[in-house]
Amino acid sequence: MFGFAKKLVNSIESQLSYDGSSDHNSRVDESRQGLRIQSVKPNSIGSDHGFESWFDFIVGLNGTDICAYLQLNTETGQVNYENMLNYIKHEVEVSDNDLTFSVFSSKGSVLRDVIITSAEVKDSLSKTTPPLEEVSLSADSTDTIGLQWTPNLGISFQLTPLTTGFFMWHVLRVHPGSPAYLAGIIPDEYIIQSQDGLLATGGEDLLAKVLQSQYAKAGDGCEVVLYVYNYDSDCVRPVRVILKAGSSWGGRGILGCDVGYGLLHRVPEVIGKFQTKSVDQHLPGSASTVTELVPEVPLTQPPEFLPLQVTAPSFKSDGVGESVDEAAKSVVSSTHRKRGHQSAHTAVNLEAYFDEQTEKSKAVDSASTKETGSVPPPPPPPKKA
Repeated sequence: MFGFAKKLVNSIESQLSYDGSSDHNSRVDESRQGLRIQSVKPNSIGSDHGFESWFDFIVGLNGTDICAYLQLNTETGQVNYENMLNYIKHEVEVSDNDLTFSVFSSKGSVLRDVIITSAEVKDSLSKTTPPLEEVSLSADSTDTIGLQWTPNLGISFQLTPLTTGFFMWHVLRVHPGSPAYLAGIIPDEYIIQSQDGLLATGGEDLLAKVLQSQYAKAGDGCEVVLYVYNYDSDCVRPVRVILKAGSSWGGRGILGCDVGYGLLHRVPEVIGKFQTKSVDQHLPGSASTVTELVPEVPLTQPPEFLPLQVTAPSFKSDGVGESVDEAAKSVVSSTHRKRGHQSAHTAVNLEAYFDEQTEKSKAVDSASTKETGSVPPPPPPPKKA
């Protein structure tokens, strides 16, 4: 039964992943490629504009799919960023145009625009003479060596499918006294990575395999570093966990927490963090209309459907009659007079009413008695022969 349920969930996830016809924060084709933000330098252009490592992917530049600027060697897997950098250099130094990056976040599948002005890039370049390696994929990568110009945005990235942003394990329950409990992991947090990038390939059972592999190598008491995301504080922190067998801490498992994986266990959108737009409304090449949040405008004058001044009509006809105020006073005074008159005769009226009803009741009873007496009794039953 559990195998059938897993197959059902996987089929639903695959259908939703390729469904691009939904509304706000709709699913996007997760197999498409994007530049995943690997790191953001403090006090850089990327940091000032809110780029987030782990979760953000650059999917477009100035309305064009980011992959259109890249050259991928399918045999070696290396990526050439020269065309993209030349385009950025031309936009900044020659055309003096701003750069609009379409950034996809795996937190709720939100897409947003990050606009970096040419003045910001020029100012950053003037402060740093040697080019920074913000486009290097890793320390041993060779596809970016020899680049003569970089925009100095203070970010590093890697071309990966968007689905890698959903490789996370949702902590559902932490058992008291377990290694996860002692390390400070709490329920409703997300394990998104481990030391040496061992969780980069994803998979429901990958976390258990990695932990068991580390435990098998070093034995009881080995240390593993997990990177944990907390939704409430919206931050990622490294957590050092000392793995122990269940018999050592009195429970089950070497980590001691229950986790969930998949579509129902993704990081939700952080409400109010960014001015969001629908994913398939704003993806490069989409023809849908972009919807933005409308700011609240204070009223400086009454709405048009409300009259500015209301004047009560006059009820006088040809000079005869009373005005509205006089009519209201007369109605109030007559009401008071009627109430006073009724209160003086309340007891008398009630007594007369009860007497009248008593006489009517007696007359009905006497009439029913006479009718009953005039009706003959029913005949006796026939005798049996």
